[in-house]
Amino acid sequence: MDMNSDYSAKLSALTLELHYTSRAVDTSKFKTLFVSTLGDVAPQITLSQPDISGRKDGSGNFMRTYRRSTKITLTAPKAFGKHIFLGWHVRGQKGNLDLTTPMPILSPEISGNVDDLGHLVTGTTIGLDKDEDKLIYAVYVRPLADVN
Repeated sequence: MDMNSDYSAKLSALTLELHYTSRAVDTSKFKTLFVSTLGDVAPQITLSQPDISGRKDGSGNFMRTYRRSTKITLTAPKAFGKHIFLGWHVRGQKGNLDLTTPMPILSPEISGNVDDLGHLVTGTTIGLDKDEDKLIYAVYVRPLADVN
């Protein structure tokens, strides 16, 4: 079959079928974890415990719901494509990134809503044990040499 055509395709209708999981939960018994990255960075983040729907991972931006007493550890890959993992940004948690330590020159393209790198928690694994909803950013950057 010849795949070459002199005719341009014209789209007249488009139907999308969406599947999602939603569940009403008692907020006094459950906590929600929101994991976020920005741009086209969508690494597979693994979680130490399954959520109430049985999921133990997610890619890019995702949400998981846990019983309040559940302790959770998140693990990010060291690299995703040309991006390297720099750290975690958790609102209300003090960072441990030593800004006096030499690091590769990084592009201004930072994946994550981070206004101060000094608030980053380093290491690809982070534990969360507080019984409250959390928003956490997995921050990936591209070395300047790979931006061109």
